[in-house]
This record gives sequence, C-alpha cells and structure tokens, in this order.
Amino acid sequence: MAGAGQIILIVALFALFAPSVPAQLDSEDVDMDRFRAKREYEKHDFNLSDFVKCSVQFGQMKSRYYVGEPVVAPLVVSNHTRFPISVSTNFIPRSHLTVEIRPEGQRKRRYRGPLQVGFYAPQEFFVYPLEEIEHPFLIWGDNDTPSGLAFPEPGEYTIEMTLRISVPEASISDRIIRFPTFVLEITEPEPNLAPLIDTIRDVKGFVPLHLKRLPQGWDDQKVQGLIKEHGANALVPYLYFALAEYFHGRMLEAKEEDRRLIDNALLSYQYAGMSDSAFKFGAYMEVLAMCEELELPKQSAIVCRKLMEVAPRHMAGHFAENPLFRKYLGMNKEIEPKEHWTVLR
Repeated sequence: MAGAGQIILIVALFALFAPSVPAQLDSEDVDMDRFRAKREYEKHDFNLSDFVKCSVQFGQMKSRYYVGEPVVAPLVVSNHTRFPISVSTNFIPRSHLTVEIRPEGQRKRRYRGPLQVGFYAPQEFFVYPLEEIEHPFLIWGDNDTPSGLAFPEPGEYTIEMTLRISVPEASISDRIIRFPTFVLEITEPEPNLAPLIDTIRDVKGFVPLHLKRLPQGWDDQKVQGLIKEHGANALVPYLYFALAEYFHGRMLEAKEEDRRLIDNALLSYQYAGMSDSAFKFGAYMEVLAMCEELELPKQSAIVCRKLMEVAPRHMAGHFAENPLFRKYLGMNKEIEPKEHWTVLR
C-alpha cells in the first residue's frame, strides 16, 4: 500500500475566472474563522491563475489485484485558487462521479457501484487555498455484473473517472473535471483465497458487503468461520464491518441490554478499523458513537485520538469544530495511543 516516494499525477485543471459572488452561510452553527475568511474572500475576483485540480494518489495503490479483492482509489480534489471556496459534489458513481471501466480488448462500460438508482444530494466541502479533499473510493461491488464484481475476470482494466462539481463563489455550476486514467491488472486469487471468493460470489455477496451488510442467509458464525479458515487477507476488514453492523442491528432490536451483542459489535468495529480499507475511518466513527452512547469517556478519548490519526486531512477543521472531539481530546492527556486496545467495560 502506501510507501515512500508517493507519486501524484495531476490532470484536467480548469480556471475559475468568473467574478465573485457573495458566499452563503450553510447554517447558524458556523465557525467564525471560516465565516471571516468567506467575508474577506468576497473582496477579490478570480482570474485565470485560479483553478481546481483532480488527482489520484497512485503511491497509495497497487497496480495488481486479484479477482474479488477490494480496489481503493485515493481520489484528491485540490483548491488551487487564492481564496477559500465551497466545492459542492459527492463521490457516488450514480450521482456526481462518473466511472468507466474498459477490459482489455472490449468496450468500456459504466461502473455504477452497489447502489440503486436514486437521488444522492451533493455535499459541500469548504476548502482553503491549497487544501485538499481526500476520498478513498472503493471499486468493488457491482450491481450490473452477474458475479457482483467490478472486475470479474483476470486481465487488464482501464479506468477513467470524471467528477461534476459546483463552486458557487465563482458562479461555476456542474463543471466536469477529469481524473487521470489508470490501468489495473487483475489476477487469479491465490489458491488459499479462491474458495473464499467463490463462497461470496455464489451468494452474490460482494454487493451487500460493499454496502456494509452480511449476504443474505449469513450470520456471525458463518463470517467468523470464514475468517478463521482463510486467515488475514484484504477482505477481512470488510467482513468485520458487516459483522459489526449485524451485531449492532441486533443490539438495537433487543428489548434488554445484551452485553454479548455490545461487546461483539465493539470488537468487530475495532477489527474492521485495524487494517487499511475504505471503511477504516467509518469503523472508528462507529466505535466513538457507541462509546458515547455507553458513557465510556476514557475509551472515547482513545478513539478520538485514533480518528485524528486516520482521518483525511480536510477533516481536521471539522474535528476542531466538533464539541464531542473537543470534550474528549482535552479530557485525558495522559492516555497514550495503543496499537491494539479494547473498549469493553
């Protein structure tokens, strides 16, 4: 995965040359520094030196994956204007993100991911000059293929992506910017993993796992048995996240507090977050929410510190503004971060 000497390829930059317009506040709960930055920004005009860049951090990707292995593309959108701007978009392939996959020697096709047709509202990202929006985009489950996989067969695949964004401060609406094209080699899985891939494929399980759910008919014993049988591999954090959601759902449905369900949900979320995956940040956020609900302040402080380590860089400002993080990060400074820990009472 990530290593020294990361290479970032930049493509498809566009100029923001429209005159500035007054920035609108999104809610009453706005950080005053950011509010003042917006007001200061209104005094300036964009010109041809102002643009937004799209890139993929190839240094954090492999060039070779096996059939059934989750592919995570670290997407980056950078503010190369002289002013703070609001970027309105999302990274959903049925909405603002367009993904096209072309198997070698075949026509390209749209990748729409595991989601169904629907309206997916854009998010607004407020970014300062040279600040980046980072998003680990998972290319894995696919509703449009019989196997449920984006890359169902061995071979070379070319991936092209574009992103539709709006920048209201520059009167830019629904502008298309392009990510760099890249090629992946998909191989047969190792003999010890082939049965696991086949088991998931037979029950059309890649789409529900991508959606953080267990395949139909599976329970905790099935998942834990597969993890024990096949050992550590790239699918394990996704299996654990779906297992955590399974326990969490049963916990919420229980009429009385069930310590076994609580402990298993917390442990499964932690296991999901201990390996690099597209769900790592989300796993720790779920742990934090459960710790807060269960009134575990020391454990909440540990999780907050861990989230600071794994969060995308553009999230730092949100942590500073979040009262939950301010509460726990300032509560127990003597708590040391640990590689392996438990939040069980």
